[in-house]
Amino acid sequence: MTYLRLIRFVGLISISLHFNICHAQFQNKKLGGNEKSIKRIMEFLYSNYDTNKHRSVWLTSDTSILNEYSINSKFEILSKALSCDSSFENGIKEYYLVVSSIPNKSEYQCHECAPVEEFFICSEIGSNLKLSYKKKINMLGNWGENCPFEAKKVGKSLIYIFKPGTTSAGITAESVMIYAYFNAEFKKLLYLKDAYMDNDGDCDLSVQNSCWKYEYKISFIDSTKSYSNFILLKKGTFKKGKKLLKIDSHEIYKFTNGVYIKS
Repeated sequence: MTYLRLIRFVGLISISLHFNICHAQFQNKKLGGNEKSIKRIMEFLYSNYDTNKHRSVWLTSDTSILNEYSINSKFEILSKALSCDSSFENGIKEYYLVVSSIPNKSEYQCHECAPVEEFFICSEIGSNLKLSYKKKINMLGNWGENCPFEAKKVGKSLIYIFKPGTTSAGITAESVMIYAYFNAEFKKLLYLKDAYMDNDGDCDLSVQNSCWKYEYKISFIDSTKSYSNFILLKKGTFKKGKKLLKIDSHEIYKFTNGVYIKS
């Protein structure tokens, strides 16, 4: 597997405390490295947390989740924390949590069964936690599991990277989605369709120009800004009709008025 394929992005979510001057100091913690905070917040949200299995199991009648699976009554849900990050601003510590949830039953482990991803902000008031914000992100993944995921700081923003993809008729395609908690609203900043594609499942190495693939890399720049601009590089080949086309592009995306725009 090439370096480009290892780092390809298919969903990005960016979160930043976006004031006139951003003083927030983010502490980027991965699952396991911040287990104490994850346990505390998951118990606050769901009243239980299994530190061995890294999950909460809880009963809910919340239609925002159940309606996605056509469930009409209270049902048991399995939730996992994908990341837990924090900032300290104006004397208040806030935790940012991304949680993946799916009904806790084997029939929801099918190929088309994607969990619901949600974003939470929990504020620490004294020794207590308060739910300050909650927003459903999307349904991303399959076989009842979330898609590959990464959280990291880029510039002054906290970036959440989702990597969902689809395969059909031997062709694998991946796209890029960028969201942000911007101006007190969780919103989509950019959608790039088919950022990566290959026909590995429908090519014959013995036939000339039968196989094609293009990959991409995102490189963030302007690290002093709250929302870093980025360069999108694409390299590879793509077959259009009977013609094999070479792809070698360099695009700059700038954060402008709350969205990413190709310059």
